[in-house]
Amino acid sequence: MLLVVFEVRHALSGDPFGRGSALAETALNISLLLAMVIGLERLRLKSGSAVHNLGALILAGLILAMIAPNLVIDANPILTGEPVGGRFINLVLLGYGIPALLAGALAVLTYGTRPYWYSVTAAATALALALG
Repeated sequence: MLLVVFEVRHALSGDPFGRGSALAETALNISLLLAMVIGLERLRLKSGSAVHNLGALILAGLILAMIAPNLVIDANPILTGEPVGGRFINLVLLGYGIPALLAGALAVLTYGTRPYWYSVTAAATALALALG
């Protein structure tokens, strides 16, 4: 997980301590980490491992805690005035559209295998990101 986060930072800024685009970095981190949660959930269903179960829960909680302050407040292009690119293919699609699809996929994947509140939280996050 840390390797993915540091690789994104290195790819965007070229320097682990440099400053890149806050929205692009946050969007890539959230998208890749959501994909990791989906992968852990699928592994958990196949293996029944307690490690995969706990890892998926912890990572999903961290991502939810990362989405709220980062995408809603800190990296929001409406508040920061950061340029987002083209009309249709831009950083807003990367920052809000792709994570919304991944959170929706997580909600569908965990429906019936996790507690009801888990799937509803994933679905609500997908809806909030899509509306954002």
